[in-house]
Amino acid sequence: MGSAEAFYRQLLVAPVDILILDLGLPGEDGLSLAAHVRDLPGLAVIVLSARDRVQDRLDALAAGADRYLVKPVELAELAANCEALWRRQAAPAGRLPSVAGSTGAWRLTTAAALLEAPGGTGLYLSQAELRLLRTLAAEPGRVVTRAHLIAAVFGRDPERGSARLDVLIARLRRKVQRHCSCPVPLETAHGLGYLLSTPLTVV
Repeated sequence: MGSAEAFYRQLLVAPVDILILDLGLPGEDGLSLAAHVRDLPGLAVIVLSARDRVQDRLDALAAGADRYLVKPVELAELAANCEALWRRQAAPAGRLPSVAGSTGAWRLTTAAALLEAPGGTGLYLSQAELRLLRTLAAEPGRVVTRAHLIAAVFGRDPERGSARLDVLIARLRRKVQRHCSCPVPLETAHGLGYLLSTPLTVV
């Protein structure tokens, strides 16, 4: 991928589970990219860089990287790191087989960051997913503009936040469908924003 901007566009078309990232990118640098994607659910980041100072490692980990490998790296070491992160990503720790006392409706428990689908199946959310659904639930049945959602979820940089919002929503839809076997009631209002087509109770 030639630039961070090209990566954001590609991520919308073909979401990935593990990102291998060079810090020296044209335009937006690798540290900034890592910081922008760290709230995306199910995405792990491996930094692969020639920079070998301890401070470089600390900066990358603080920005959101999961692993930091110094070039040149053995292919077997890179593959082992990918496999370890993949096992972590594939672990079902974020899913609950059922939730006691199900109400038969969509329900969001804020303190636990838990989304419960009708029928009782539930899954834990990332903080970005939680902020997204809370913002939408505050306007039941109404379109929430993209600008409002970007500000509520990411808080800054609306231009780059637009791409991040699209990726976040795409991954949330996939995650809910996979874990709950039903689509999240999140509808697109083309050119405007998004809305919840079914009420979501927030507790």
